[in-house]
Amino acid sequence: MEIDGGYEGNTKFALIEAKKETASDFNIRQLFYPYRVWKNKIDKEIVPIFFTHSNDVLSFFMYTFEDERVFSSCTLVKQKDYIVAHDKITKYDIDAVAKNANQFVEEPEVPFPQADSFERVVDLLGLLFEADMSKDEVMLTLNEEGRRVMSLLYRLKYLTLAEKILEHHYRMG
Repeated sequence: MEIDGGYEGNTKFALIEAKKETASDFNIRQLFYPYRVWKNKIDKEIVPIFFTHSNDVLSFFMYTFEDERVFSSCTLVKQKDYIVAHDKITKYDIDAVAKNANQFVEEPEVPFPQADSFERVVDLLGLLFEADMSKDEVMLTLNEEGRRVMSLLYRLKYLTLAEKILEHHYRMG
């Protein structure tokens, strides 16, 4: 049993399970077992929270357990997203880039990317920023099947944000 964070306030104790990428689901046991342990140790209300961080979006999912003995009694209480603000891109910025564009990149030799959740593409880009990875390493890290990982890699190649190096390794382009 492990938990990524525990934060104590005057009346509540927040247990946080965190992921560095967008996650469509997770194993509720990651919150349930720490919840049970802390429920027996302190008198404060225990607030289980699942947290994700991807593409400058911080997402918090607050849960409760209707029956503290049954992990499947989990209920989502509240979900909030927060975006880290950056400088806004103005029309002037876009016009300046367009005016100075004098070279065009040839279309990559990969299939045109399918419309889907772009957050996973950003997650993969973040991983490749840290280190070159093989397809299998990406599959394990993102917990995705091979076909889905290849689709993500094709999107990055299409956008010229990653390139294939050696036979099975990719890096940021």
